Amino acid sequence: MNTTGFHKIVQDHVPLHDNITIVEDVEQFKIDDIENGVIMVWVNWSVGYLNCKYSIECLQDKKYSGQIFIIDIDTIQADFQKTVLKSRLNGWGEIFLIKNGQVIESFLGKESSIAFKTYIDKYADTYSR
Repeated sequence: MNTTGFHKIVQDHVPLHDNITIVEDVEQFKIDDIENGVIMVWVNWSVGYLNCKYSIECLQDKKYSGQIFIIDIDTIQADFQKTVLKSRLNGWGEIFLIKNGQVIESFLGKESSIAFKTYIDKYADTYSR
């Protein structure tokens, strides 16, 4: 198992299941290949990581079977934010839903995990399997 510093930090906060990928090299990340997934932007330097932690736990509680990608915000360049995420990151543990290689919903800001949970609760049947 990969035990880089970032991998260990994430693993200390959330149980890593088979559908979770910690993205080590954002340059190699291909959103076009994702049919059904969620990107969690992890922040080590603020409590924003809690938004990712709570959102992952929510998905695990719902038995979500899609892919979860965790990316360290410190590895994300401005062009990736603009072209892939289509949002500017601010360090709050932003969350992005992916369908057929496209961001279909973004959850930004201080309460991103609350907005994400509300969305997932509303569309639980769509995202639980």
